[in-house]
Amino acid sequence: MSNISEKPNPPDDPWNSVTWEGSERLQLRRERALSLREKILAMEGMAEMTMRMAQLRSGSNQQR
Repeated sequence: MSNISEKPNPPDDPWNSVTWEGSERLQLRRERALSLREKILAMEGMAEMTMRMAQLRSGSNQQR
């Protein structure tokens, strides 16, 4: 029988991630939680976004 007075671990304080260091720690924890497949898909998505941004930038430079 479990003890009713036992409380689960409190959730992370959301204010811990509002600093630069806290935000970086949160991002690293979330990245470590991803599977290899999820990491590869994220990298592919970032590469695609980079290419789109480069195309937009080169297109706006030609119109000037």
